[in-house]
Amino acid sequence: MIPQQRYKMWQPFLLIIIGLSAAIWILAQPIRAATKPLGSTPTSTSASPDTWYGLYTDAASYTPGDTINIYASAPDQATVYRLVRLDSDWIEITRTNSITVGPQTAKVGSFIEFPALTLSGRTAFTLEGWFHPTLLGGDLTVVAGQIGLIKSAAGIVVRASGQLAGYVSDTALMDLNKLATAPSPADFQSWLDNWHHLALTYDGAQVKVYIDGVLAAQRTQTGAVALVNAPFRLGARANAPGDLTGVIDGRLDSWALWPTALTQSQIETRRQRGLTEADPIPNNLNNVDLYVGFEDAYPAVTNASHNSYTATVVNHGNPGVSGVLTDTGRAFRLNHDQVVDAGWSVTAQLVIPPGTDSGMYAIQALTAPFTATQTGDRLSVRAFAIRPAAGAPKAPIAVVLPTNTWLAYNHWPATYDTYLAGNGITDRRRYPGGPNKGGGNNSAYGKMGDAASLAYYHGL
Repeated sequence: MIPQQRYKMWQPFLLIIIGLSAAIWILAQPIRAATKPLGSTPTSTSASPDTWYGLYTDAASYTPGDTINIYASAPDQATVYRLVRLDSDWIEITRTNSITVGPQTAKVGSFIEFPALTLSGRTAFTLEGWFHPTLLGGDLTVVAGQIGLIKSAAGIVVRASGQLAGYVSDTALMDLNKLATAPSPADFQSWLDNWHHLALTYDGAQVKVYIDGVLAAQRTQTGAVALVNAPFRLGARANAPGDLTGVIDGRLDSWALWPTALTQSQIETRRQRGLTEADPIPNNLNNVDLYVGFEDAYPAVTNASHNSYTATVVNHGNPGVSGVLTDTGRAFRLNHDQVVDAGWSVTAQLVIPPGTDSGMYAIQALTAPFTATQTGDRLSVRAFAIRPAAGAPKAPIAVVLPTNTWLAYNHWPATYDTYLAGNGITDRRRYPGGPNKGGGNNSAYGKMGDAASLAYYHGL
């Protein structure tokens, strides 16, 4: 076979390899906004100080005829969004008219909510489970319960001092004097990055907090738990606004809500089961109002009790990380700086024309002044695939995708001194008096001692 014939034989395969390499390179690039990356400190005088800059779409792939929802944020900036094919020429398929893109604030922080569950009206209960903290203090965060800054019912919290506390009140207005606060750990650094069993009990007369099976705090309280419409959450305050406040950092495992106040002996039994069983599910599920063991495949968080309370996971979290029993059990990791769905409103829409060829495409943001030959910034894009139309010829392809994207787990907007303090965001340190966490990423890249979970899938 002559060299020219060999080249022609291999030419289709070479084109496929080159095309896939280009697609992989594009998908691996950070998704950038038309002006600044997500989390950059705004410089425009017209922008709100808490403006987040960015661009994303509602899906990773589409078919011809589909509508692409575009979500964006910028400081009142004239923008055109165009659909381009990611080839050497970036051929334009269609575009929007000029749109003034206003600022939107991203909702940051992951947690789990049970909308139909409430502690209100109860005269007795026990809330217990496992907590593996990777950061403590600097903010009032909620491990489990219905706790807000204005109205609260009951729950387990971490105070700004890093101390664990239990809260039960018969009145709706939040009263910090009703916190039963445990002493600070003798050494925060050794207490972090380890599993601890927590329990809050209320019997109509006493509020008690147990840490690792030991009574750590108690206070007198009578009456039914206050009636509040705040949601029951694992990992966040009832009114966590998505500005990096109110959300815990760490893993949760095997959480249960009992309709009675368990004794210390019963709590110790629960703790011992957690140390020896991957999923210490209660022996009689009719005796609990909620039980989640986090052994599910994402996105399910199954309540195994006889009740039908269903869970809503906000901002993905990190499912399937190592549980109390590292080798066999699973847990769910939550972080105050995690963002997967920014929660923005739709900025623009584009319909993919029928007959569009399958391949790799992107939405590209163009900023004024607009010209007929404008090519724009080739990093101001959101890349995705367009699949073949129904009935069209299909061929198998291989695409390599990263399991982490820079902007899906972007670090804090900047250091505390230059951004967080200026925007009213609480200073969150590793532990009280410890180093500031401002320059890293607690969700994926910042190694907080929790090395076991860093090797797991973090989500897109």
